[in-house]
Amino acid sequence: MKKNLVCLTVLIIIFTLYAPVSAKGQDRVVYDRASVFTAQEVSEIENAAKEAFAKLDTKVYIVTDDSRYVSYYGEDFIDEYNITGNAIVLVITDNANRNYDLYTYGKCAGRISDNEVDSILDDSSVYNEIKAGRYKNGAIGFITLSAEAYRPNYGAIALWSVLLGLAAAGITAWCVVSSYKKKLRSEVYPLSHYAKMDLILKNDRLIGTFVTKRRIQTSSGHGGRSRGRSGGGGGRGHRGGR
Repeated sequence: MKKNLVCLTVLIIIFTLYAPVSAKGQDRVVYDRASVFTAQEVSEIENAAKEAFAKLDTKVYIVTDDSRYVSYYGEDFIDEYNITGNAIVLVITDNANRNYDLYTYGKCAGRISDNEVDSILDDSSVYNEIKAGRYKNGAIGFITLSAEAYRPNYGAIALWSVLLGLAAAGITAWCVVSSYKKKLRSEVYPLSHYAKMDLILKNDRLIGTFVTKRRIQTSSGHGGRSRGRSGGGGGRGHRGGR
C-alpha cells in the first residue's frame, strides 16, 4: 500500500511538471502607464493575449507611455518590471505622432524574422488603428499577428514530452513489477564446513617506473564579448517602430 502511494505521488509530480511544457500561461499583459485604456479595454486585451499565446513559450506585453518624444524603451520596461524569459513587447507612446515600437527578448529574436516584424508593424490592423488613436484595436491586432508569426520550439517540446512519457511509463512498470515480485531466498551453503582454504602471503616488488612527457604547443588569444543591459536574456532589443 505504501509503495503504491509513493508511485502515485511520483506520477503526479511528473504530470505536474509536464503541464508547463505543453502550455505556457499568460499573466499580466497591459502596463498602461499613459492611462489610455478603460478597464473594459484592458480586459479585452488581456483575454485576446491569453487566447493567442496560451500554447506558446513566450509572453506578450502592451506598454503605453505619455512622453512628448519617444523616450521610454523596451529595455526600460524590462528592467523596471523585472521581466524575464521570452517576451514580445509593444511600446505605444501617446504623443502627437502616436509612435509605437516592437521589441523582442529571449529566444523571440530568432523566431520572428525582420520581414515579419515589418509586416506586423505595417499591417492596417496595427498601423491605422494606433495612428488614429484606437489603441485597443491596435493592441489586439498586434497580439494576433505576433502570435501567428511566432514559431515555438516544437522540437524541444516534443523531446520533453517523450522523455517525461518514458519516465512515467518506466515508473508505472516498476510499480507493477514490484507489486507482484516475490522475494526468493536461496539455501545457505556451509562453505566453512566442507571447504578448506589456506592463505599464502605474497609480496610484489616495484622494479622501475618510466614516464614519457610530450610538450603540446598552444596558441594564446582572447575573444571579445558584447555587453548589454540586465534582464530579459539573449536576443533582446528593438526590432522596429513606426
